Amino acid sequence: PAAGGGRPRSARRVVLPARGGGVFLLAASGRLEARARAAGHADPAAAAAAALFGVDRDPGAVAVCRAVLAAEGYAVPAGHLACGDALLGPWPLAEAGAVVGNPPFVNIVRLPDETRAALKARYRTFRNKCDLYGLFVEAAADHLEGGGRLALILSDSFLGTASFAPLRRLLFAGGDASEGEDALRALAVHR
Repeated sequence: PAAGGGRPRSARRVVLPARGGGVFLLAASGRLEARARAAGHADPAAAAAAALFGVDRDPGAVAVCRAVLAAEGYAVPAGHLACGDALLGPWPLAEAGAVVGNPPFVNIVRLPDETRAALKARYRTFRNKCDLYGLFVEAAADHLEGGGRLALILSDSFLGTASFAPLRRLLFAGGDASEGEDALRALAVHR
């Protein structure tokens, strides 16, 4: 077993919420296949495909993602790529070894009142001036297994904007939030 998690690293599952065309899952599949091959798996491509999960509201994006992966030899099981809402619906699995992607950048004020109310009831980092990408970060963090990795493309606005303070506290719970924020600022400079 991997340190900090119950599965060997070669078997960790990857989730992409709001996955769009599947480019992030395709990149992850190559890494998963290499790990499965190194671990001596009989069919590394099948092992990689079985470890991929995604959810998107757009059925066309789901179809494109499945086609892109299939064209590269990754036959992802039917239930692993689903049409649904990654923020308000169920996630494809309870725990993931990694969550990757580029969440949508949509200001909460642009959403219907009913949607904002549902998000506010579900997410502890919700603020009236936050952005959907912050809620994706919270959802992703909540679904990581011990030792899991979170790799999302984010705006640097969450580093200093007051409405993202709860998200920063969540990400650095149990540690020194100012040290974590300094580290993130340093990373943001090296984009």
